[in-house]
Order: sequence, then structure tokens, then C-alpha cells
Amino acid sequence: MVELPFEYTLTHPVKAKDGSVLLDKITITRPMRAKDLRHIQGSPTFGDLLTALASLAGEPPRIVDELHIEDAVHLAGVIADFFPAGLATGKQPPESLQ
Repeated sequence: MVELPFEYTLTHPVKAKDGSVLLDKITITRPMRAKDLRHIQGSPTFGDLLTALASLAGEPPRIVDELHIEDAVHLAGVIADFFPAGLATGKQPPESLQ
């Protein structure tokens, strides 16, 4: 489980066209709520995780879309940890965990 607030310093800051830094860290400040899952149809996709990241971190989706793939993959994994067992993978948890 992720402890909040969760702060992640980007390995590759998001920069504007002029080279100025737009975003150098992302802070997830709130837990996931049902409204963050409303758009998901079936098992979450990578895009669903990025949409949830934007919402939980209070960042515009257009900024999250500019994350370097290394940072995006790491943060998608953090967001996946918020999902109940089974929802993140589409598989049921082992019987011993139910």
C-alpha cells in the first residue's frame, strides 16, 4: 500500500519548449476513489493508469502525457498498487488472500 502523500522526483523533468522546467516532481495527495475508476472498461490499461495519475496528483493530463517513459512506467506501477487485488491484473487473488 502506498503511503500518502507520495512524492516522486522525476528522473527526466518535463520541460517547456524554451527549456524551462514545467514539472520536476509529482505528488499523489489523495487515495483513489470510485470516480477515478469510472472510465475503466474491464482491466485497466496503461492509459487508464496515467489518467488516474493525473487525477490523484492534480496534474493536467496534457502534462502527464509528456512524462518520459521511464517515469511514466514507474508511476503507473505506483497507481496500480492502489487497485484492489484482481482489478489491476484482471485475475482473482489466490484463495489464501481472499
